[in-house]
Amino acid sequence: MGKVDLTPKAHVLHSFMNTRILWHNALAELIDNSYDHGQANSVEIVIEDNIVKIKDDGCGVADVTSCFRYGDHRVSGKEGISKYGVGAKDVWLAFCNTMKVVTIRNGVKTTASAD
Repeated sequence: MGKVDLTPKAHVLHSFMNTRILWHNALAELIDNSYDHGQANSVEIVIEDNIVKIKDDGCGVADVTSCFRYGDHRVSGKEGISKYGVGAKDVWLAFCNTMKVVTIRNGVKTTASAD
């Protein structure tokens, strides 16, 4: 048998939008990602109007599309964190109309957003 496309259908993503995630758990997930994925030493939370920004001094994201694709993750070596590649995506679908990622890795700035 050849390759099989396992891309989720749009209605499945809509079901994730109705997932009950508490706001403080969502914020903790995004902060954990900064420390875990980007090896940050510090994380800043900026709240302006209806926008929450998480800024860190980490090494940046190698593949920015992995921030949006379910299952994509970077193995951290830490138990329970970055294990399944769903945390930030769950936060995005549960709380945001649009998620925007701006990253600088090896001196190259990349911006991506999805809604």
